[in-house]
Amino acid sequence: MSGDTPRQAELRLHAEQSWESPFEGPRLEPRLLDLLERLLPPHGLVVDLGCGTGHLLVEIHDHLGAGRARYLGIDASAAMVEAAIATHREAAPTIEWEVDDAHGLALADATVDVLVSRWSEFSAAEVARVLRPGGYFVEWGLGPRDSEDVALAFGERFACEYAPHEAASWYAARDEALLAHGLVTRSLELVQGDDYLDRQQLEETIEMVPLVEPFDRERDAAILDAMRHGPRPGSTEPRFRVHREHFLRVAQRREGGEP
Repeated sequence: MSGDTPRQAELRLHAEQSWESPFEGPRLEPRLLDLLERLLPPHGLVVDLGCGTGHLLVEIHDHLGAGRARYLGIDASAAMVEAAIATHREAAPTIEWEVDDAHGLALADATVDVLVSRWSEFSAAEVARVLRPGGYFVEWGLGPRDSEDVALAFGERFACEYAPHEAASWYAARDEALLAHGLVTRSLELVQGDDYLDRQQLEETIEMVPLVEPFDRERDAAILDAMRHGPRPGSTEPRFRVHREHFLRVAQRREGGEP
C-alpha cells in the first residue's frame, strides 16, 4: 500500500507477527509459491511491488532459495521498508529493499522477470514497462466483495475500491486495463472465505483501511457493535466475522514489440 504511516506499518507488522491465521477458506500462498517456481527463470529478478513489511517476499525467498533468483522488495512507504529491513536483515540478508513509487518506478525498462503485487496499488503502464517481453505479472488482490461488512458498516467513509458492487464487471474492467498495456491474463483464481477476528484485531484492521474520515475507536464503537459476528466453526468464543474475497491473477507481457 502506498502512503502508509508509521502507525500503519506498526499495525501491519504486529498483525503479521502476532495474529493467528483465522481465515476459513482456501489459502493462496501455496498456489503463489508454486506459480513462481514455474514462471521464474533461473537467476531471474522477482520484484515484490508494495512489499509492506516484507513477509511475503521472505516466504518467496525461502521457498525458492537464496541462489535461485535476485529478490527486490519495493514500497512507497519508508516506514514499511524500514520495518522490512529491521525484521528480515538477518534471516534474508541477500534481499534488497527500496523505497519507490509504483506509478513511476526507478527500475529500468524490460529488466524484471516476475513482478508480484499483493493487495497493493500499481500502474499497468509501469508494470508493462519494467517487465521483460514474456515476463509475468502475478497479482494477488482483494476482490470487490472483500471486507464488504466493513464497507457497508462505514458507508461513504469507506474509501477503498473494494466497496461491494457487481463482481463480474469489476474483474473484466481490470482485465481490460491490463490488456490495454500489453498484459494478457493467462489465469485467474478466485477464493472466498471468512476471517474470525477479536475486537482488537477488527479495530486494527479498520485502522489500516484508508477511510475518508479517520477511524476512532470510541466514536465508532457502535458501528463495530452492529457488525455481524459469531464463533469460528468448532469454537464457542465470539468473534467478528469478516467476509474475504481474494484473487490470484497471472498476466504475461506480450513477446516482442512495445508494451
